[in-house]
Amino acid sequence: MSVLKRWTGSVWERVGGPLSNIVAGQVIARTHYDPGSLAAISRALTAYANVDGTNLAVTFTAPPTGNVIVDLQAMGDAGTGYSLQWNLRSGGSDIAGTGRRVADGPSLAARHISIKITGLTPGASYTYTWGHASTDVQNVRTIYGGGYGPAIMEVKAA
Repeated sequence: MSVLKRWTGSVWERVGGPLSNIVAGQVIARTHYDPGSLAAISRALTAYANVDGTNLAVTFTAPPTGNVIVDLQAMGDAGTGYSLQWNLRSGGSDIAGTGRRVADGPSLAARHISIKITGLTPGASYTYTWGHASTDVQNVRTIYGGGYGPAIMEVKAA
């Protein structure tokens, strides 16, 4: 593939290319994981951990704006008096400011959250994993597969 570049007077810069055509709201990466058997991943700690660091990860190239919206969708379950929380993680660490309460107990239902990330380096590659935690030291679950539907991570340009 050829790359068109122009001389600015001091440096060659790329003209056009895949990033220049990305618009706000455009899906730039997606992970859809629906194993044949039920995955009910439990967490009974207030510290976040990956739900599934292998299958629930998404890699994307940051758009020209440096901003993305990451949607997480799956079933969530929490008991009376505590809540399930989801967040985004990178390299085994939590991404600051991404934690969201998604299920207050008692409940088992389909859940969806959107998390906006700003300040990314345009054109740089990022890999995020899906984290979960409890608001108390009680068991919460992120559930997918086996007839409960997929877990979906979707990244859109913002």
